Amino acid sequence: MSKQKNTEDLIKALVACSENLLIVAESLKAYAETPATKEKGPKEVTPEQVKEDAPPKEEAPKEPEKKAPTFEEVRKVLAGISSQDDGKYKSQVKDLVGRYSSTGNLKGVPEESYAALIAEAEEVVNAG
Repeated sequence: MSKQKNTEDLIKALVACSENLLIVAESLKAYAETPATKEKGPKEVTPEQVKEDAPPKEEAPKEPEKKAPTFEEVRKVLAGISSQDDGKYKSQVKDLVGRYSSTGNLKGVPEESYAALIAEAEEVVNAG
């Protein structure tokens, strides 16, 4: 292996490592910003509160709305797919991001395209 090829491989590995560290850091940041929800023991509930909290019987239960994925969720899913099978899908994921992005990277992907991007990336894995 030539010295230049070896250097290029090392640079590519370093870039991949830094991208993964960025993903981990953003995930940790999002996790740290999520407030902990712990109850401090059972609450006493009066019959009046039960009546107030109960939904009216006339209303039909609402179907849960599909929540659009966030930037961090998209990044996490794509990073997971890229790293599967020793990076087998990495180039395909980069190509997908390039197709959806105006800048060639994930930050250039419009929010309304996140769900479609994830769906196509998952199709790549299922097809492979």
